[in-house]
Amino acid sequence: MLLKKGLEIELRIESLGFGGMGIARENHQVIFVKNAIPGQTVKARIIKKRSSFLEAISIKTIEESQDYVSPPCQHFNECGGCTLQNYKYSNQIIQKEKQVNDLFERIGKFSKFKSNPIIKCNQ
Repeated sequence: MLLKKGLEIELRIESLGFGGMGIARENHQVIFVKNAIPGQTVKARIIKKRSSFLEAISIKTIEESQDYVSPPCQHFNECGGCTLQNYKYSNQIIQKEKQVNDLFERIGKFSKFKSNPIIKCNQ
């Protein structure tokens, strides 16, 4: 299937990308999906096509993630100012630590880099 701007497609979100976008793969292409968390299956619309990746926005949740939590802010779905309020905090920490290590290893070319654990917030 040719992936192009405007196409609506069902995607399984595998992990979390920098900036809080879900990451899915389709036809060997990486797709960054706004408003999606790991473990979800979503219907998404492709909004941008780049040479090495695509960007999409979730328009409907087909299957909810087991790591979904009810967002504490009543304006979460409309505002868009805070991402990941609907993703279990302990999993946010794991994903963010992976992102830091990936930046040093893949982008910075440091071999066998390991960061210190992220210090969690009490609230």
